[in-house]
Amino acid sequence: MVPLDGWDFETQNLGHYEVGYSHDGGRMKAGDLVRTTRARIGCPLGTLGLVLSEHPPRGEMANYTLWTVLMSGKNAGERRWTGEDLEVV
Repeated sequence: MVPLDGWDFETQNLGHYEVGYSHDGGRMKAGDLVRTTRARIGCPLGTLGLVLSEHPPRGEMANYTLWTVLMSGKNAGERRWTGEDLEVV
């Protein structure tokens, strides 16, 4: 995770961190092919999907970004995921 406002893990401050970075260090964006890193009901671990849009955090305590992903497979459809649950393929 990359600190956005100068906070770091050593200070034990929550701060505002953003997840959803690809393996090469670039930011995840709409159009990226992603794989799930956590299973959910109707969406097994490792399911592929296409990122459609980003939804920034709301409120002061939210430290995550939601991503709308068009999932492939038997239960295809749009689902929202946090960046921690996705990896760019």
